[in-house]
Order: sequence, then structure tokens, then C-alpha cells
Amino acid sequence: MNTIIIFGLLVVLMLTGMPISISLGLTVLSFLFFLTQLPIESVSEATLLVTLSR
Repeated sequence: MNTIIIFGLLVVLMLTGMPISISLGLTVLSFLFFLTQLPIESVSEATLLVTLSR
């Protein structure tokens, strides 16, 4: 069921004319926010660490 929701959201975002990269990003963030127990702070912290290490 989660797979159908994820792909459905991705298809809907792309059909509205949103670029693929933004559609994928929003799909991943919404999956992490709604369908997992992962704290959002850890996602932003990991993104910051990757950005600073470059």
C-alpha cells in the first residue's frame, strides 16, 4: 500500500508540470515525514553534514 501511495504522489506531481527532480524530492520528504518514524531533524542534519563536507 505504501508503494502505491509513493508512486501515485510522484505521478501526480509530475503530471502537474513540476520538474522531475523537485517531484522526487517532495516524494521522498513526504515519505519520510508521513510513512516512517524517522525524526525530520536527522534528515536535515545529514543533509547539512553532506553539504559541509564538500
